[in-house]
Amino acid sequence: MSTLPIGLVIEAMVAILLLITIAFCMALNRRIGLLRSDEHMLRATIGDLNTATARAESAIAGLRSIAREADEVLGQRMGEAQGMLRDLEREVVDGEAVLARISAITSAAQPARPQPQAQPQSLAAPARFAWPQDARPEHRPEHRKERAA
Repeated sequence: MSTLPIGLVIEAMVAILLLITIAFCMALNRRIGLLRSDEHMLRATIGDLNTATARAESAIAGLRSIAREADEVLGQRMGEAQGMLRDLEREVVDGEAVLARISAITSAAQPARPQPQAQPQSLAAPARFAWPQDARPEHRPEHRKERAA
């Protein structure tokens, strides 16, 4: 057998296992520290998300309110437009009735047009007008004075 007692070998093995355990604990402690710092960052991120969500909810509520108001205004305007359309249709019908009455009155008021009759030869178009020699404008005394000036 070996000269080392068994107790010493067991204690050496326990010491080695303790050193390995200490190394694992240090690595674990470092990872836990990283997780804690990540936890703080995660909490800050969650807080920012909560704030953004609250703003988004209030914006959505405002948009719903605006949409409701726009719907009401649009409904009122549509009602007014439909009323105006009905009034306009009535006015067009009334205008067409007035036009029909005016047309009937004007057609009844026009006398029957007589057919043109052939005119006798003596009333046919007169011969071309001829100025007497001394009646022409250039022979008048007033006209001569204007030409001389």
